[in-house]
Amino acid sequence: MKNIIALTLGVVILAFSAGCRQSAANTSNNANSPVAATSDSEPVPVNTKLFTSEAGGFSIATPGEMRETTQDVPTAAGNIKISLYQTTLGENAFVAGYSDFPAAVLKQTSTDKMLDGARDGAARNVNGTVVSDTKITLDGSPGREIVIHGKAPSGQEATAKVRYYLVKNRLYQIMVVTPKGNGGAAGTDDFLQSFKLQNQ
Repeated sequence: MKNIIALTLGVVILAFSAGCRQSAANTSNNANSPVAATSDSEPVPVNTKLFTSEAGGFSIATPGEMRETTQDVPTAAGNIKISLYQTTLGENAFVAGYSDFPAAVLKQTSTDKMLDGARDGAARNVNGTVVSDTKITLDGSPGREIVIHGKAPSGQEATAKVRYYLVKNRLYQIMVVTPKGNGGAAGTDDFLQSFKLQNQ
């Protein structure tokens, strides 16, 4: 379990850090046309409870009690505070997080480059490979859904399915990390799709 959590945090830290870089490296864009994700009121999936972060401005249906952690990550734009909420179910980690970027960063790069940087940084940090990358939206805000195969520091292989949304100057990240070979975590898509913005 600790291995999976380590992989999860690695994806989060580098994703946010890479997104802050003011001069993103040129990357090939294999993303498809945006697919809209709805935030209309929907039933909470079975065997989950609704978690709401007032500070983060979101809610999500989670399979367990969410534990909050915060950390400051040094970036080219200065220290960025990351707020994370996570729970585990078996060997699977379920995570939602967000961070606010300085307005100056957003003015110096495009949304696509910022999301590309998040994707590439996450994959690089876990010695991983981006398996898929799809443009999505949430209430009109741009995002990405990516799947990464990578390794925890211990060498354990795992797969992370991640959604990013850039809402004004806030980058949200929602993901499920699953050990390789277990067929994927039950409820992964329900967890990702249950993410809703509050009072936007």
